[in-house]
Amino acid sequence: MVQKLNAPFKFIGLLLLFVAGVGCGLQQKALDNRAKQDTAVSTGSPNNSNNTPNSSSLDLNSNLILHYKFNTDSATAEDETSQHDGFIQGASSTDGHDGLGVLFDSVLDKITVPANNAFNVNYLTVSTWVYYNGSNGQEQRIFDRASRSDGTQSFYNLRVNTFNKIVIDVTIGGNPVQFHTSTNLNQNAWNHLIYTYDGSHLKFYLNGSLAASLSFQGVFGPYNYNAGIGVGNQLETIKPFNGKLDDFMLYSRALNSSEVSALHDLQK
Repeated sequence: MVQKLNAPFKFIGLLLLFVAGVGCGLQQKALDNRAKQDTAVSTGSPNNSNNTPNSSSLDLNSNLILHYKFNTDSATAEDETSQHDGFIQGASSTDGHDGLGVLFDSVLDKITVPANNAFNVNYLTVSTWVYYNGSNGQEQRIFDRASRSDGTQSFYNLRVNTFNKIVIDVTIGGNPVQFHTSTNLNQNAWNHLIYTYDGSHLKFYLNGSLAASLSFQGVFGPYNYNAGIGVGNQLETIKPFNGKLDDFMLYSRALNSSEVSALHDLQK
């Protein structure tokens, strides 16, 4: 026979059930909050205590002025930033490091980028993949921000000298600076070349690793007029590159070493 509970015992029973329910709710809320924290750490949110940079947390598009992937077989070098398309003269589409690239095998081959004040930078990063076919008896311009023969215009470039070594020419605070590296450019193979300038150090990286550095204080310039850029040749004279180029990039800032490494890993 089942006996009915009187009123006092019934009230106490209901009270105990309520307290147990509240406790379970608080425990579940704590578990939910812990799960959110674990998710935040794994996705690299501001709660992430690991400050080691990686390619997913770096902004490799910040201050990117132009980027030619050369993945279309046309007379136009299409800029991925949609700002500075170049005109391909003589050079032909070919197999690149990733997809298509551009072959320079004649003295008149070049890509001409129209003059723009966006190229009047204070600081710089240049990145490109290069397939070098060897000496042609003269220095070879991989790229060149136009200079004037009378010395009145600031410039920056990247070239290979007659000894197959990388040379960087820049103008810092009105002073021409020649940075002769001891790096031999490997022939008949793809090489990733990057150089940066941050106001105090000019750095050259080969295949993601620092190969040479030069200390020099100041900013690029001064610029007396807007100038264009030549890729695969000097813009104003004939100093052709002998080989192939791919993924040519120009920044108006200096990538740091972590960004250089991330960019190389992304493209290799």
